[in-house]
Amino acid sequence: MKKWFPAFLFLSLSGCNDALAGWHNVMFYAFNDYSGYDSGNMTIFDRGQFTIPWKTGAASAIYSSCQTPEFVSGVYFQEYIAWVLVPRSTQTTDRYTVFF
Repeated sequence: MKKWFPAFLFLSLSGCNDALAGWHNVMFYAFNDYSGYDSGNMTIFDRGQFTIPWKTGAASAIYSSCQTPEFVSGVYFQEYIAWVLVPRSTQTTDRYTVFF
């Protein structure tokens, strides 16, 4: 539990969310507010790109743009099990590697 606390603290203080109260919210952050649909996938893109499968069922994805710094925007993917996905790196559209 100790190693999960900093992640939950960051999510609760990063604005436009209630990560501690919303126990079934999972947050995906993108760099800016651009979104699009491609073959049933919702894609949040600018320099980094994240693709989330868009399927029917008990889960739903809601795009949310926060009124905080530009990089704080993303998708809330609702499930009954909360988890956080943080990639080690991603590749930009110009083929530069960005490490997190």
